[in-house]
Amino acid sequence: MSITLSGGLDQDFLETSAQLASLKAWKPNMYYIPNREIHYYLGHKITIEESIDSYGAMIWPAAVALCKFLETPEGQQQINLLDKSVLEIGAGTGLLSIVATLLGAKLTATDLPEILSNLTCNLNRNTRQVHRHEPQVMALSWGHELEETFPHSTYHYDYVLAADVVYHHGFLTELLVTMRHFSQPGTTLIWANKIRYPSDLIFAENFEKAFHATLIAELDEVRIYKATYKSPGESKAVNRTIKEKGVEDKGKEDEEEDEKNKACENCKNDMMMEKKKEEHNHREHQGDSEHQTLAGAAIQGAIKISHGNM
Repeated sequence: MSITLSGGLDQDFLETSAQLASLKAWKPNMYYIPNREIHYYLGHKITIEESIDSYGAMIWPAAVALCKFLETPEGQQQINLLDKSVLEIGAGTGLLSIVATLLGAKLTATDLPEILSNLTCNLNRNTRQVHRHEPQVMALSWGHELEETFPHSTYHYDYVLAADVVYHHGFLTELLVTMRHFSQPGTTLIWANKIRYPSDLIFAENFEKAFHATLIAELDEVRIYKATYKSPGESKAVNRTIKEKGVEDKGKEDEEEDEKNKACENCKNDMMMEKKKEEHNHREHQGDSEHQTLAGAAIQGAIKISHGNM
């Protein structure tokens, strides 16, 4: 039976509402629900399916910042993608690739094989019937069989795009190798990234050494670089500089390691000396105790003999 309350709500309704609230408050630990984001660029509504179970299935700040920059007059003056051959590495959900396609690019979006299904779906959904050139999707693993998969004799790009590809992962060297593979004479590399970790700054330094790089914009804490090819001679000089710096850093690390080892050895010696000192003191104390015990026993024996003679 329902009990009507003063507010006009009955008890059954309140109990049901409380149960629903309880269900909403509970969240499982390992259950990923795809999320949908809506963006508007160049007068188009862009719907992106994303998921929190993979870095490549989420929209990152640098992609959003670079898309904003590309639709500005300054951005389109700096980066003209119309009818240009464009490659995006680490395309993820495809937001940047979609905007590049809407700008008239002949686009190829790349990422790891497990990312391609969602990437392809997002690209097709948002560019169908509005593209100037149909976008392509290909698998790419940074630093792995680049010449076999993308030979220089066949693949040449006017622009290479990369957004938020630098974060806390262990493939930064492979990423730089991949960027250099695709940067040929006539290629412009656009790299946008939010700097989060010290390793990001180190990568930025190596990036500026590996290319003729210019910082063209900073938007929403995201740096946008424009870079071009360096000749083999310049690249060798860069490699030599990086190698020398690596040797120098290794030398410093070895010196620091030696100092640490010496400090540990000194500490160990001090502890051993302290331990020997304690053992020596303990033996002396034990000897004194035994001496006192023997002396006490002798006195007791003397007293007994004295009493026996009385």
